[in-house]
Amino acid sequence: MRNLKKWMLAAILICGTATMFISCAANEDNPAPVPQPDINLAEKIVGKWMVAELNGEACPTNLKTVVTFDSPTKAYGSLSDFYSKSWNDEVEADVKIDGNKMLITAKEDDHTTHVLDVTVSSITDKDMVLSSNWSVLVDGKEVHHEAYEEERWERVTKDYETAFYGLWEGKVTRDLGDETNDELHRWECMAAGTYAFYDKVGDKWVEAPHYLADYFVDGTLLCTRWQDTKDSEELREWWEIESIKDDVFKATALRVREDGSTYTATFQMTRVQPETIDYSDKANWLAFPEITKDVDAIYIYSTSYVESSFDDGASNYVPIDNPEMIMFANGEYETNATLFEESCNVFVPWYRQAGMKYANEVAKKTGNIDAALAGLSYTDIKASLDYYFENCNNGRPFIIAGHSQGSAMVRYVLKNYFSEHLDYYQRMVAAYPIGFAITKDDLEAYPHLKFATGESDTGVIISYNTEGPKNVEENARNVAVLPGAISINPLNWKLDETYAPASENKGSLVQNKETGAREFVDLGVDAQINLARGVIVTNTTAPVTEGKEFFGPASFHENDYSFFYKNLQENVAKRIAAYKNNN
Repeated sequence: MRNLKKWMLAAILICGTATMFISCAANEDNPAPVPQPDINLAEKIVGKWMVAELNGEACPTNLKTVVTFDSPTKAYGSLSDFYSKSWNDEVEADVKIDGNKMLITAKEDDHTTHVLDVTVSSITDKDMVLSSNWSVLVDGKEVHHEAYEEERWERVTKDYETAFYGLWEGKVTRDLGDETNDELHRWECMAAGTYAFYDKVGDKWVEAPHYLADYFVDGTLLCTRWQDTKDSEELREWWEIESIKDDVFKATALRVREDGSTYTATFQMTRVQPETIDYSDKANWLAFPEITKDVDAIYIYSTSYVESSFDDGASNYVPIDNPEMIMFANGEYETNATLFEESCNVFVPWYRQAGMKYANEVAKKTGNIDAALAGLSYTDIKASLDYYFENCNNGRPFIIAGHSQGSAMVRYVLKNYFSEHLDYYQRMVAAYPIGFAITKDDLEAYPHLKFATGESDTGVIISYNTEGPKNVEENARNVAVLPGAISINPLNWKLDETYAPASENKGSLVQNKETGAREFVDLGVDAQINLARGVIVTNTTAPVTEGKEFFGPASFHENDYSFFYKNLQENVAKRIAAYKNNN
């Protein structure tokens, strides 16, 4: 976001450039509305708003902005301003409210500040009417000022951001007289705010090369921008989403011709359903066991599409025959999933997971990777679970587990899949989404989820992230640790900060560098919960996980299972025994 200029409603209306749309001068024949001082503005302002009218006229879509008031003191604004080339997706601003007056301040850089001084004449559950003065200050000196007589903002009650992710097919229809464009195209909209555009060539869809292809959705406002090459002109479009329902997207845009007249463009697309993986084919499972136990385990592997996800032209989701993913997922089975083999029949489906690059982009933009999981990855995992429960489970109790992105998927499955299949969920011995945070908000939002309170309770979640002291001291960014994270100590099975010395560790799994064989050793791995961060802290001198830009300087992310292998293996057996005793 290289320029915050004109992020607010007043800001996007440039006198001289946009005179066809509004008048910036006061109209003495139409005086400003008389202010109503006691309108309870601070209480009513919270929520999402979008400009609807300017001086009594419908606002063209390209001039619309969205402002979300998180509180009476903090707001976020989104707009795509073609004139200043601003591209602002939820830019932060400070808010001060005094009666019916509101001062909104956005700091563009160390020198430039934008101030919107608003007087609100009325506000309801549906809209508000206001007048405003907008100033730009450079080093404290006003360099630009505009005043607006009357604006009407509408409250936005729908937010289509996540519903827009995915692959769509449709056409744009423009009412331009002799000029029309109703060709069929495809748009693949990624959670990181980028998209791919496809033309149909013969019977194949071919991606059109773009130097730039970005979008954002805030509420019902969809803004796009693209550039074919580095030196070509940047183009933009604006749409107001009417609905996304039953996999059909509908949007319109009020646009202005050069002569000042307006027309309405329409945009309709249908979601393209991805090809499904046939999970009746055992080749589509990393592990599909012979049934020798009376309990199953479903394991979802972590991000195994790593280095190749950064290659030029690499897809956001990996095909299941990708060699890098196959190699890493098989290695992870040995270090992690084998601990379930002693007690369970272990099932592991191949799935089209999000690559490291894409998952990190989504995490930076949204705060977690749920939006990346909701695409092809969940499509595959859902299909594999459907096949497993309908054809393989035969009523047996089960465990579901994973690591890292796999645990993020377990978390997603617990919240979404099992809320729709509570009959299956009743047979869950435990869930082990280790190496990705389960949060207090998760438990509050999904009452059927329960976090473990000890070593043998059942139908519960066991989760933690393992870090060294430096991550805690620096409050380092770790993509697997979320605000409000909860951890259980895998050595003493407590939720408080009771220290568990390394003597309580029954064996860490390592690979012998000379023979390549797996063996159990004492790495001096102790464990203590840090409640403020919601992680397990260990003082071991073992090497930390590489990738400090993702996990911080002192993470043991890769060792979340192997450090505590024997303790976890024993715990699985205890929870299964407790489940059998109670059922």
